Amino acid sequence: MNTVEQGARQTGWTAKRLRNAKFWRCLERILVATDLSDDSMKAIEFGTRLAKKFHSKLTLIYIYEIPRSLEFMRGQHTMEVMENDVEGAYERFDELCHSVRARYGDFEKYFRVGNAHDEIVWATDALNADLLVMTAEDRDEANDDSCAKRILRDARCPVLLVHKGDRDLVD
Repeated sequence: MNTVEQGARQTGWTAKRLRNAKFWRCLERILVATDLSDDSMKAIEFGTRLAKKFHSKLTLIYIYEIPRSLEFMRGQHTMEVMENDVEGAYERFDELCHSVRARYGDFEKYFRVGNAHDEIVWATDALNADLLVMTAEDRDEANDDSCAKRILRDARCPVLLVHKGDRDLVD
């Protein structure tokens, strides 16, 4: 029995449902996008467990998007407020990365400032990701132009959307 069949058996998935065994064997780079919310911790957990299972390189990415309230501020005080906000976000991201690195060693992180959709799609290409794991918006809030739907449409690698109520995928 190969690794894919064992994984299928352990997770309750049938081999027919997995369909493409080669995909699971070539899962060398897993990119996990986070927004530092509690909901995105589930996506990080999924990504970390998949990386352990398939001995993949795990990359965590956080995109700092300039808040709308800061986009329209004027004056020299604006830059200071924005720099402090970026520094605070980086510190929270760095703390999260330390805890992930403690659980999984083959790890790297990227902190970017910009549009989440554009930066995540760029990262999937630039990092040659084999899988992108990210949190999906709540079904009630999802609309036709949601960030997750646009990333799902534009990313050049498979995307695993994790909902906060999803059961564990791997053990």
